This record gives sequence, C-alpha cells and structure tokens, in this order.
Amino acid sequence: MNHQRALPLRPLLPGFAVNTLLYAAVLWVVFGGPFALRRMIRHRRGQCEGCAYPIGTSEVCTECGAAVTPAANKGA
Repeated sequence: MNHQRALPLRPLLPGFAVNTLLYAAVLWVVFGGPFALRRMIRHRRGQCEGCAYPIGTSEVCTECGAAVTPAANKGA
C-alpha cells in the first residue's frame, strides 16, 4: 500500500486571522507596552512624556522642545 500524505496548500483563513491578531497583540505588549506605560506615568506626574522634565505653563517643553499640554492648577 502506498499512502501519500497530502500537504495543506491553502491556509485556513479564520485560524490565520486569529493567529495574526494574537501574535500582533503579544508583540505590542512586549515591545510597545513599556513605552506606552512610561508615557502614561509621566503624563500623570505632570512631566513631559518625551524627556520626563516637569511641565510648566508653556505649551512647549522647555527641555526638549516637544509639544505638551500645560499643567493644570492642581491646588484649586
């Protein structure tokens, strides 16, 4: 008996799409997540998201020149 195994030549589209989304999410968490988390923490602390310099009343960071949102009055 000569049984030949056939190789699948066409991908299963639902599985291919799910795998692509899953691996893209994992890669974002590994490579993009730490940077997004760092920017979020700096924003909450009232620092420039790019260089962590304290934000004053200017619309531009005085240290690196990046556009920033001026700090609101936290005491009022």
